[in-house]
Amino acid sequence: SREGFIEEADALFQTQTPSDYAVAVFDIYNFKAINDIFGIDGGDQLLRFVLEKINDSFLAPEISARLESDWFVFLIRRDHFKWEDLDELLKIKYVYHGRTIHLQLRCGIYFVEAPFASASQMVEWSITAKQNVDRDSRHQYTFYEPQMSFDQISEAQMLIDFKKSIKEHHFKVYYQPIISLHTGKIHAAEALVRWQHPERGLLPPDVCID
Repeated sequence: SREGFIEEADALFQTQTPSDYAVAVFDIYNFKAINDIFGIDGGDQLLRFVLEKINDSFLAPEISARLESDWFVFLIRRDHFKWEDLDELLKIKYVYHGRTIHLQLRCGIYFVEAPFASASQMVEWSITAKQNVDRDSRHQYTFYEPQMSFDQISEAQMLIDFKKSIKEHHFKVYYQPIISLHTGKIHAAEALVRWQHPERGLLPPDVCID
């Protein structure tokens, strides 16, 4: 369990050098759809298969746990990572009752650096990294950077401000004229909604549209 992983990792860090390790969180892309195809029993067997695949790989995790659903967390020595092989490990072929499915795993990695961070915080940082995988299509893994946490906080604050601004009518309509090429005159207008933030001013659309 998550609690067991945190307890064992914190205990290990009391006797080992934390910076020799990394915390990695894995999940299975589109697992819900896969689970619907195979059913609960088939899905559970698939999860056990993935766990064994990672445990038996070159990563050789020292501590393994299931966080929830298809999310797994591992404590791995830094020197076990082989980047040229990790992309391949994240692509798994699974056969169940004669049916073959190609799984795509995603991975967020936190290399232990913060000297006083708890294992619980390290897991959260790894999760944050994994949630950023979709934004980088070059690999299905990514490394935690402090900016990721800042971005998450900013997005959360933006959502709070967004709801508040709707109630307080901070969104303004601007009309962009559409000019006829034949007459050179305005013959229509495009309505554009812009956010007039009370503190940050007029915000461009890409700030609030992902």
